[in-house]
Amino acid sequence: MTLASSFALIIAMFVLALTPGPGVFISISAGLQETPKRIAAMISGIITGDILFLMLSIYGLSWVATHLQGAFLFLQYGGAAYLCYMGFIMLKHSNETSIDLAQNGNQASATGRRQLGYMVGLVVTLANPKVIFFYVSFLPNFMDLQSLTALDIFIVIFIIAAVLATSMGFYAWLAYSARHAVVSEAAQKTLNTTSGALILVTGVIFALKTG
Repeated sequence: MTLASSFALIIAMFVLALTPGPGVFISISAGLQETPKRIAAMISGIITGDILFLMLSIYGLSWVATHLQGAFLFLQYGGAAYLCYMGFIMLKHSNETSIDLAQNGNQASATGRRQLGYMVGLVVTLANPKVIFFYVSFLPNFMDLQSLTALDIFIVIFIIAAVLATSMGFYAWLAYSARHAVVSEAAQKTLNTTSGALILVTGVIFALKTG
């Protein structure tokens, strides 16, 4: 793997990551509601999904996409339904601030509002048609995946992880900073509503693109 191809991959990954889409939406949503640990877990899920697609692309993702279309559709619709459900739960409890939860001892709603962890990041990536297209059609056009050595694969994985952590982390950090700049309960509830709406919209986008 040459230096030029490495830079080309970095640029392509930044374009993929920074283009508004499901990954960006859930990163912003996580920044608006979650703790740094959960944000990191969610981003780790996104990275894991991309690495899985990379490995499948190296070892025959095109064959999988052709022969297991039903499985991909099930995954995409399942991911859409899960995100819509999570968005609904978050909207349902959007009027509850952290103080409300502490006073009411409502652990169930607290759990419902704080599920943007590793699995959500993974599901969003695995069900994202844009990511599938990138690894099935775009990446093989400027990189000979079949000739990559073990060291090359490690470098590609490192680039993917670094770019996604940087870009998704940047969006989450912006939202997290905005959230902590807000002190009024009304504004906090507005941020909660925005966070839930982003997740719900992401699920709807998945469903429409899949359909």
